Amino acid sequence: MDNESPKYVFVDVETEGLKAQVLLQIAAVTEEGKVFAEYIKPSQNIPLSCTQITGLYSKNKELFKNGNKLNALPIRKVLRKFFDWISELNGNVHLVCYNGFTFDVKVLLTHYKRQKLNFPGNITFVHDPLPTFRKFMKADQIKDFKLTSLAHHFNIPFFDAHDALSDCKCLKQLCENYAEENKIEFTQFLDTYKKPIGYFIARLK
Repeated sequence: MDNESPKYVFVDVETEGLKAQVLLQIAAVTEEGKVFAEYIKPSQNIPLSCTQITGLYSKNKELFKNGNKLNALPIRKVLRKFFDWISELNGNVHLVCYNGFTFDVKVLLTHYKRQKLNFPGNITFVHDPLPTFRKFMKADQIKDFKLTSLAHHFNIPFFDAHDALSDCKCLKQLCENYAEENKIEFTQFLDTYKKPIGYFIARLK
């Protein structure tokens, strides 16, 4: 597996807030466009601050978004489905997560550990394009480095901010477009900031 070219998978999660006690959505997109997207039944009430940002809220232990009931599944089922989906990629998988070093990867690992489930064993590295964009773009080029700001700067349609699947697709296109426009190899751009998954596993509480 180590000698194979890695499969880059763009991943995003949605939670009830920065504490990430409640995992609400996992989404992922491969380089080829294969998609994973699942909502999770909330284990507790969702704070108003989350609803105001994402449109997500809970009622009778079901998940809703902007007034519509979502087809959400129990967390253990979604984590197992994500495990199977990643494992079926049959190779060395590198996750690409925006602000992933700080948030997304820790959230995923924490919830797998909390549910006493195995994390996909073929995930070997994590890449975070946030510090990469900060490194390559000048401060006067963009007002901030939110995903929505980058999408606007590069004229990329972004229809549903704070939806995990929409965020994944947007991030993938941002990385592809920036690498192409600046004549940088796509993998070279992604490899600017990467860490082995073991780095994050070792720091789990």
